[in-house]
Amino acid sequence: MAHPDLYARGDYEPLETRGPLAGNLVAFRRSLDEHAAIVVVPRLVGQVINGPADAPTGDIWRDTVVVLEPSQHTTRYRNEFTGELIESTGSDDESTLEVESILSHFPVALLSREPARTTRTRNRTGKQ
Repeated sequence: MAHPDLYARGDYEPLETRGPLAGNLVAFRRSLDEHAAIVVVPRLVGQVINGPADAPTGDIWRDTVVVLEPSQHTTRYRNEFTGELIESTGSDDESTLEVESILSHFPVALLSREPARTTRTRNRTGKQ
């Protein structure tokens, strides 16, 4: 994900968070042309961890989501820090990303939108 123009010239959009720990997150999207990235960062982590040895990762974020527009339903994102693939879920009205999945192994996330999956069709002879 080396798209410096995405951050230099791309649109900035704060993203809504919902759930029990929504107030403990900052989330935003940068987009330019077909490129998009989402940043998710905990804030006020002393309120959500049990002590200095804890990290704000995994199931502490259960039931907390980042809200996306409906057109992002089933969009896949790659966490640039961990390599994990995260897929949005939702309905025609709203799409979300589960923070428990986003921050499952690392306490901050930079998510880059994966290209849409395409399927190749074969002609009658079986050639692509």
